[in-house]
Order: sequence, then C-alpha cells, then structure tokens
Amino acid sequence: MGLRARLFLLSLGLAACGHEVQTDAAAPAADTMAAGSAGAAADAAAGAQLMSVLYSEHDAEVTARMDGVVRALAVELGDRAAPGQILAVLEDDAEAAAVEAARADVGLAQAEHDRAVTLREQDVISQAELEKALYRLKAAEAALRSATVAHGYTRIRAPFAGIVSQRFVRLGQSVTEGDPLFRITALRPLRVRVRVPEAEASGLSVQQSLRVRSIAGEEVAGLVARIAPTVDPASGTVEVLVDIPAPGALRPGSSVTVDLPAQPASRAERHPSTSLGAGSARRSRGTSPGAPATPSGGPP
Repeated sequence: MGLRARLFLLSLGLAACGHEVQTDAAAPAADTMAAGSAGAAADAAAGAQLMSVLYSEHDAEVTARMDGVVRALAVELGDRAAPGQILAVLEDDAEAAAVEAARADVGLAQAEHDRAVTLREQDVISQAELEKALYRLKAAEAALRSATVAHGYTRIRAPFAGIVSQRFVRLGQSVTEGDPLFRITALRPLRVRVRVPEAEASGLSVQQSLRVRSIAGEEVAGLVARIAPTVDPASGTVEVLVDIPAPGALRPGSSVTVDLPAQPASRAERHPSTSLGAGSARRSRGTSPGAPATPSGGPP
C-alpha cells in the first residue's frame, strides 16, 4: 500500500474517533438539561410555598384623648377586654366639676324658659324674649354635652373585644393627648398577606381553601379573602389576603407558610427555567454557547 493511501486511511480513523468523543461528551449534557427541565416542571406543578406572618384585623393602640395623670389601672398584660370596658382612669376633678356646673346651668336655663313660656301666654313678654330664653336653654344643654364628653375622656376604654397585648402606661404617670397607653389585639379572626407570583395568582379565586402551616408543623385551613386586581410591576406578584377562621394555637405574629395549589401540568410546562430554553434553542440552531446569538428575524 502506498504512502498516500496510508495517510488517507489514517485521516478517516482520526475523524471517526473525534466524532465518537464529541457524541459521548454531548450525551451527559443533554441528559442533565433534560433532567433540569423535568425538575423545574415538577417543582412548578407542586405549587409554591410562601412565607408570611399572621396578623389580626382588629389590632389597635389605645391612646390618651386628653392630658392628665393616671389615677387607676383596671387591666394588665394578657387580660381580656370587652368592647367599651374601662382600661384606666385619669384624674377627673376638674372635668367632674365642669359637668356639675354645666348641669346647673341647664337647670337654670330650663326654669327661665318655662317662666318665659308662661309669661308669653299671658302676653307679658314678646315672642323675641321667649326665643332668647329657648336659645339660652339650648346653649346650656350643648355646654353640658361638651363637659360630659370631656369627662368621658378621663376613662380609657377598649375599642373592641380582645386581649391587652401591650401596656405602655404606669400608675401615676402624666400623659398627654395622643400618648399610647395600651394595645388591644383580637385573637379572632386572623389573616395572612402573601405576594403570589402572577402565574400562580391567576389560578386562585375568592373563598378558595389553602393550607397554612406554622413553623411548629401545625396545619390550619385558610380561605382566600381578597385578591388584588393589579400586579406589582416591580416584583411581578399579586397581593392576596387569606383568612384563618379557626387558627387553633396560632396567634398574631406567628410565622406561617401558605401552600399554593399544584398547577396543572400544561401550565407547569409553560413556566420552566427560561435559561434552559434559550440554551436549547442555541444548540438546535448549531450556535456555540460562547458565540453571539443571531438576532430573531435576522439572517441565519
């Protein structure tokens, strides 16, 4: 066999070996990509798990509505409070005296008005004088109501049923209008706010049941109460409020995980990792991963 024939056969052998090595190296990469794509679809189909914190819809600081000194405390931390229950009392000597004075003025104005009515019936006074007596009575009654309201501000009351979750005030403390004195928190109902990705939010509906889990593993049922009508453009999420009708041992402030329902298989397949799809497209077109991609719609 001549030298030229031997060189030709040697080149054919090297080319065949190179093709076999390239095929063997590409096979694991293809398998890895396929597994990654399948894993992404499986994760999407399983449904997202969103962390959040429970809060009470009825939770408020009770503040002082006037300046004063705390004379008495009626509740302590952890006590239950009924709507309108007195939590504390401020010194009220001046306010009580003002109520008594206003009540006396009303009595005097009422007597003057009654006398004016009698005199008017006897045509002793004019109609204008009778009206003046009537207006003085109304002004005295308004002053009494104002004094009564001011006196009521010395009684610090619970705005709704709940527990005393915080106490900021001490006996004998001087307070000014607007100072926080207590915090009242209702243990029922509880609610959780989550930011749901737009794709998953499209599958939710009001009154839909969701599973809510605490960090201790306790599971309770949640109901979708509200779904925001808009998508946050910065995060691509939708705000969803979930009510917890029977929270069990869960309390306001507890950390929980909200399990979203599994997506349909067709939807999960539409939302795998976009980077894998782009890489596959490059390889299908014969473009090297390191080479710049040809713009869409441009020449091949």
